[in-house]
Amino acid sequence: MRMKLTSHMFPDYLDVEDKHWTNHCGHKHSEFLGSILIRLNGAKDLKLSPVDVYVHEGDLGNADVCIRYGEAGNEYISAGSVMDFLVMASKRNDYYPEVAGLILKKLDFFCEVKAVPD
Repeated sequence: MRMKLTSHMFPDYLDVEDKHWTNHCGHKHSEFLGSILIRLNGAKDLKLSPVDVYVHEGDLGNADVCIRYGEAGNEYISAGSVMDFLVMASKRNDYYPEVAGLILKKLDFFCEVKAVPD
């Protein structure tokens, strides 16, 4: 069974293809999902800040999310697995919903039956 989620929760102009920040984490080019322009910390002004979003294989074999929000080596968030991130996005009011929208727009989701021992 395969399910493709293509809807997104933000205007198309916020979705940017180019990286804004140096990839200090050493992610592969293929792990770069995209950049998105967001309002950080609930800012009321119109200034938008870019974040780069990577999805990579984590230590447990899951797809993990990494969000880079600045140029310094420590300006990133290792946000856990994609599924955990999507659950948290519904409960957070910072930039998580916008990043979740980018993830849902760009990734295919599918279910596979795992072999169950007899």
